[in-house]
Amino acid sequence: MNRINSRAATFLQMAEALPAKGIVQTINGLLAILRKRGIAIVDFDDTERKIHGFKIFTTTAYCMATKQKPQEGKEDGLHEHD
Repeated sequence: MNRINSRAATFLQMAEALPAKGIVQTINGLLAILRKRGIAIVDFDDTERKIHGFKIFTTTAYCMATKQKPQEGKEDGLHEHD
């Protein structure tokens, strides 16, 4: 196991000890780090959906995402340009 994998394994062991709310906060922190590095975070099945983070309510974690609206006449093919 290389050094990065070893550190990741240690991190995951520490994360397992956290309550669910702490895990969600950690995920949101990791997403913020990726965004700082210029990495886009999108839905795998719908790349127009930008992932902003997660929230937890009782026993359910929710993905907070927005979908970009297509530009008028560009992606929907309904409008013609002169």
